[in-house]
Amino acid sequence: MSEPTPPTPPSNAAPALPPVVYAARGSGSSAGVLLSVFGALMLAVLVAGFAFVFGLVAGAAGSSASGGDLQNDVIRRTVQRGNRETQIAIIPVEGAITDQTAVEVSAAVSRAQKDNVDAVLLRVDSPGGGVTPSDRIDHDLQKLRDADIPVFASYGGISASGGVYVSARCQRIMAEPTCVTGSIGVIASVITMEGLAEKIGVQANSVVATRSPEKGVANDLWRNWDDKDYAKIRKILDAAYDRFRELVEEGRADRLAEGIHFDDICNGDIFTADEALEIGLVDAIGYQEDAIAMVEQSLGLNAGEASVFRYEKRPDPLEQLGLGLMSGPSIEERIRSAGTPVLEYRAW
Repeated sequence: MSEPTPPTPPSNAAPALPPVVYAARGSGSSAGVLLSVFGALMLAVLVAGFAFVFGLVAGAAGSSASGGDLQNDVIRRTVQRGNRETQIAIIPVEGAITDQTAVEVSAAVSRAQKDNVDAVLLRVDSPGGGVTPSDRIDHDLQKLRDADIPVFASYGGISASGGVYVSARCQRIMAEPTCVTGSIGVIASVITMEGLAEKIGVQANSVVATRSPEKGVANDLWRNWDDKDYAKIRKILDAAYDRFRELVEEGRADRLAEGIHFDDICNGDIFTADEALEIGLVDAIGYQEDAIAMVEQSLGLNAGEASVFRYEKRPDPLEQLGLGLMSGPSIEERIRSAGTPVLEYRAW
């Protein structure tokens, strides 16, 4: 005779709970439970940490990929708290002038227009840099002048070549007493490896298409240059120099001292701050705070009355985490680029 089937519990009945086990004191189970709980907490912390880091990296990568709003990449750091609504913005051009410098200045110019500032002080502490980035910076600064926002310049320890290029058309220029400036000229440097290749037994061959024979002129790092190569690059350098000199003449034509001709200052020579003041390449000697006071005076204010802030690039999370080293050109790309002439407005 079969056992009777137990009745089926109703569908809304509570599920059966597992039995509760009470561990005896001193059995070691409490320590095991604590370790388990601690391990779970540590795992949760690690997971949350990795998620946070991944979010930063992904956010930064997404911002870079999408281009984003350049104005949002600029932050304001207060330099002087004035008692007037007048605003003076400092835009830095520091270090070698590169494509990245031009991007940062462009973002700062856009932010200055959005903030409706009353004047801009270009803070230059640079030995110069690329021809095209320098020209882009001058182009963006002209947007401020076109919007009736006066632009002044303050030179730090050095403002040479490209540093002069970007500031030549500023309303007034003040240089620190130890500043080195000038170096108005253009230079291109290239490495050729014909002798090195012969010494290490490497035969490098470069071939150009039949109907583009000029492609190999000044474009082959595996052979020494001849007169034709130099002539090709010098033609480009001369055009860049003419553009440089044109800007300097436009900005300083009525400032040069009597008897000084542009040939005397646009020959690539460098000058001390005192020499630059004497010939009319700068208007005054002083530090950044003096330059701020100069701008305030031009706006009809006393020193210390304007609100002054500096535009700076928003910190990059990748660089803060040390991941910025993962990017950049490869060794192969660096070697290839060594054979490409780079036109520069730089001091040395």
